[in-house]
Amino acid sequence: MGNKKVLATLAIGATVVLSGCAQTIVPGLGLEKASGFEDNRDSLVIEAAVKDAKTGELKPGNITVTQDQMDFDGNRKDFGPEESYFKVVTDEGESVSGHLIRVVVQANDPEAEVLCAIKDITKEEPTHATESEGEGSATCQIDVS
Repeated sequence: MGNKKVLATLAIGATVVLSGCAQTIVPGLGLEKASGFEDNRDSLVIEAAVKDAKTGELKPGNITVTQDQMDFDGNRKDFGPEESYFKVVTDEGESVSGHLIRVVVQANDPEAEVLCAIKDITKEEPTHATESEGEGSATCQIDVS
């Protein structure tokens, strides 16, 4: 009988611990088109670009953004043949601070040159940034402090 009580107690304790650790999406998390890094102080800004590997011509692509490896409404955006910028937005008073933001930039052409960059310009100094380049796709992430 004693073993059943111990097992029941352990199961209840594990359930409480696991449910307390559940991640949730920051309220209002979304993406808005932006003009660049300079005009978006106090924001987390993503840069995405796709270039033809042979001609260097800019091509369309798409980005997919996740928070703590979770999708959210509107987390995928297509962009045209341009260097594109997107601002991470939240509801008033909310923040992505303490969360991992991951971005995947994808090209339609698997041989295209792809750029992915994120800048956390929510602080004056230091500016926290990450950048990657790849063929066909590129992934970058930032742990927002």
